[in-house]
Amino acid sequence: MGVYVPDLVVNDKILIELKVKPYLTKEDERQFWYYLKASDYKLGFLINFGSEKLEIKRRIYDKAREKYRSRKMQMATQDRTD
Repeated sequence: MGVYVPDLVVNDKILIELKVKPYLTKEDERQFWYYLKASDYKLGFLINFGSEKLEIKRRIYDKAREKYRSRKMQMATQDRTD
């Protein structure tokens, strides 16, 4: 298992991932999402300087929503078994 080191962190609150590619792929976005999800940061920006136009993807990961979703799924599963 590797260790992720962010490209930048702003004010100890915002994760910044920098790319220099002709375009961002779905895999780049998925990888960034996993970085954000595994970190303690809620807000992140995936920035690509390699394309003709600057690309900036802003993502928010709220762990409270994840807990709500998992609780909702548990309740739905429990309803099916009753």
